[in-house]
Amino acid sequence: MLTIKNLTKKFQNKTIIDNLSLEIPTGQLICLVGPSGGGKTTLLRCVSGLETFQAGEILLDDHPIEMQLNKIGVVFQDYHLFPHMTVLENLLLAPKLKSSQSETELGQQAKQLLSLFDLSEQVNQYPYELSGGQKQRVAIARALMLTPEVICYDEPTSALDPQLRDSVGKMLLDLKAKGITQIVVTHDHEFAKTIADKIYEVNV
Repeated sequence: MLTIKNLTKKFQNKTIIDNLSLEIPTGQLICLVGPSGGGKTTLLRCVSGLETFQAGEILLDDHPIEMQLNKIGVVFQDYHLFPHMTVLENLLLAPKLKSSQSETELGQQAKQLLSLFDLSEQVNQYPYELSGGQKQRVAIARALMLTPEVICYDEPTSALDPQLRDSVGKMLLDLKAKGITQIVVTHDHEFAKTIADKIYEVNV
């Protein structure tokens, strides 16, 4: 269970998130929809430890999220792939620093994920050689390398055509079936309706 209690986030004397409370059961997929500036991305950044907040708490299974950031994966809107690294190297960078597995084991895990996402042929390519849909799948595979319990997505379909949007939706539902809790920020109400257990309207 991911629990957000009375969360308040301010920036330059402006309240971005005001006393927000949510409970997200393990394995549930929720979507946050609403206009820009409503605090959706800021909430993801607070959950993933990329930003601090002024009041409230975020708990994962009743323990403070600050102590469990290794269980949180993030897929950014612009993917944040390292341009000077191949697809495989992008997947291996963080696990090499954090995992106790050998480099050989991590490499096998990465290649299995890339195969799962139909990216086996792109393993040695660089981000500039990939399509938008391929970059999105690489970003999701990279997040999964750390075996997260929660994955946060910031506008995962913003640059994709309808067919690729549906493909990403299927991937998210497959991850849901594996018990991974997911929080999706999106402007796409139709996409949200097809994947979400719950949709939360976030207003300025």
